[in-house]
Amino acid sequence: MGRQIREHTYSLINYLEMVKRGEIREDRDVQRLAGQWDAGMRNELIYTALTGDYMQPVILGEEERKGEPARLWLADGVQRTSCLMLFRYGNYKVTSALENSIIECKPGETDGVFDLRGAVFESLPGELKQAFDSFPVRTVIHPRCSTEQISGLIRRYNNQIPMSSSQTALTHVYRYAGRIRELAGHGFFKNCASFTEREKIHGVYEWVICETVTAAFHSGHWQKQAGRMGKYLNTHGTAKEFEILRNVLDRMENLLKERFRGMFNSKDAFIWLALACRFAKRNENLQAFGGFLEAFQDELHCRPVEKYGFKTFDMACDSRTSREKETVIKKLGMLECLLEEWLSGHSAEDHAGAETRKRIS
Repeated sequence: MGRQIREHTYSLINYLEMVKRGEIREDRDVQRLAGQWDAGMRNELIYTALTGDYMQPVILGEEERKGEPARLWLADGVQRTSCLMLFRYGNYKVTSALENSIIECKPGETDGVFDLRGAVFESLPGELKQAFDSFPVRTVIHPRCSTEQISGLIRRYNNQIPMSSSQTALTHVYRYAGRIRELAGHGFFKNCASFTEREKIHGVYEWVICETVTAAFHSGHWQKQAGRMGKYLNTHGTAKEFEILRNVLDRMENLLKERFRGMFNSKDAFIWLALACRFAKRNENLQAFGGFLEAFQDELHCRPVEKYGFKTFDMACDSRTSREKETVIKKLGMLECLLEEWLSGHSAEDHAGAETRKRIS
């Protein structure tokens, strides 16, 4: 039977004082060093403590020592502890990397609100200092541990896989997350694209959908930083835009099959799907779009585009900044020019007939 764990809740100030006195140790040899978090992560935790929001329990291992008092070691919570310690005693200044910086206070020292950006502990109003110091820190203590068992606890509790950037960004698009997740299960991605299983697991399908809608309908507000793009799409995207994409995926799956699988990868799929969405808004015949893709593979990819200084699409793809706003808008613009040029010499009826002849042969 396993050892019975116990729980104890400290006020934050008492918890930090215990760490300062060495009653709770954070410097186990096998433990990751403090300071792994970036400013945004530190800011969010400080906001959590000041607003009394939920923080996961800190995990402690109680090491037995012959002839000496037991010692508590941090198994999980080093980064949180060092962050809170830095703000309370280290004059850490909260940066602007914070989703919500406004905290409501009682009128008196403030006008009823306090902006946390740029604040250090000593600049907080008294009410918030008290809220920080009295914030409850729940701990879970594994008793009677050997040195080896303490190491095992550290390994177990620090073995989680963090969210990928795509998965994190999707949390900002919560208004449309259900639609996005549904579209990510569309047969197009399995039958017509060349994503890896790892990319699927890490949320790349979902993020390609977000990139597609943004590029197709909001390219002027494209953001390289995924979190910012997600926030914009959550506010300014529409259900109709996702429905247009759904319709395009339905028709493209039936039309393309596996012929252009290599073009629809994690790097470029959003560009092609955004182009298809724009095309579908003004032209019902996606068979013509299939003809354009074929011509692009054959020779249009290296055709100079006059509007863009006679540069080719291949030259634009050589850029290492494939997700920069300027690059995305340029690539979409070049493709639209090539598409218009190709359509001017190929009627939809011609392409439909060619498709029919292919199926018969």
